[in-house]
Amino acid sequence: MNVMARIFSGNSRAARRLGRSWVVPALAEPLPPILAVPLPPILAVLLAPILAVPLPPILAVILAVGAGLPEAGLSEAWAAGKNEKKEWRLDDFTKTLPAGKTYGKWDLQKISPVFGSGEMTFYQFVHDSPKKHYIHLKSGDDNSFSVGLKKDFEVKDWPVLEWEWKVTTLPKGGDVRVKKKDDQAGSLCVIVNPGLFGFKSLCYIWENDGPKDSPLTSTKREESRYLILRTGKEDGTGKWYQERREILKDYIRVFGAAPQEKAIVGMQIDSDSTESSAEAFYRNITLRTR
Repeated sequence: MNVMARIFSGNSRAARRLGRSWVVPALAEPLPPILAVPLPPILAVLLAPILAVPLPPILAVILAVGAGLPEAGLSEAWAAGKNEKKEWRLDDFTKTLPAGKTYGKWDLQKISPVFGSGEMTFYQFVHDSPKKHYIHLKSGDDNSFSVGLKKDFEVKDWPVLEWEWKVTTLPKGGDVRVKKKDDQAGSLCVIVNPGLFGFKSLCYIWENDGPKDSPLTSTKREESRYLILRTGKEDGTGKWYQERREILKDYIRVFGAAPQEKAIVGMQIDSDSTESSAEAFYRNITLRTR
């Protein structure tokens, strides 16, 4: 039971006196608990008949506390306010950082080599203007790494992901279907239950070639699934493309069930298996409620 639910459930006596036939309008925004001051029961009873009339969100919830809003009703009202935000821009940085420096909750995760440094592990957050805004990744011949945002979310609450990306260098001979060639320049991943073990990942990838939008399983890890969105053969390099994916539907499609844990979003670049190099750019990475 969350904090606000406990506050409401503590007024059950008033609720029994008043009955639960009245309606409190859904919240338009979350209310800090300190504002939820209980009203005297008699005042709650007197005001009950007018509660069906639309009220300002804050006033509505203050009245609800005094009268004893049922716990289930609170959950719905609180969620309505919490989910009022329709989009969540993930790459919301506002200045250019030196190469190798991360912004806010963004973080680097080395995959190969795990220790030490490869020939080229380059990443940079660039913001010279609203139009020149991107995250730049570049890998060398013994590198595989990811840069992700350590802010988790419920996929069911944010089921749509949009972004733009551009690939300028593809790993030579990269092919996700062949273990010894499993390298990609572009890979935007939804990682569920992130950590060293037990995580599942759905990655949208930019391949050299391969079947588009057909579920693929990693040759290196069973719980990593792929959907090819772009290929060098069909889409070329050096051009920005915009994507919009219903990640909840895609996740169910490739794993057979909805995710049970929270997720994060990360970008991965790979060129270690082919001992070549890769380069990609990302911008306008946005989660949406629909």
